Amino acid sequence: MCLPDAATSTLRHHRAAQAQERLTAGPHWDDELDLVFTTTVGTPIDPANLRRTVRAIAASAGITKPVNPYDLRRTAISLLSHVGVPGERVADIAGNDAKTAMSIYRRPVAPVVEYAAEPMDNLGRDHRRLPRLDH
Repeated sequence: MCLPDAATSTLRHHRAAQAQERLTAGPHWDDELDLVFTTTVGTPIDPANLRRTVRAIAASAGITKPVNPYDLRRTAISLLSHVGVPGERVADIAGNDAKTAMSIYRRPVAPVVEYAAEPMDNLGRDHRRLPRLDH
């Protein structure tokens, strides 16, 4: 699997920290599923706890709006698309089909919205350029 260097480094650090958690938990560590992200005793993370943790991290970073794990997915998909990664590749990375990744998860990045605002304003000012809709 090909991952960015930052992700690989983070996962290596996580593995070392998890090894310490395994030692601390001793026989209480649940290794049945061999998960990458777990509680401190090796069990699956409860989704409510994950949402709470993501919100706490966002708040500590000064983000005031509610944030959930899917926002992280949307952000990654939006940024990859913004820098020109083709939709099919973004979908592969996200584990979705291209239509889902690009139509449901992708959001405009701020400069894209700004680039669209001025032409829309100009179009609205010049009513002659608006298309005529037939009933």
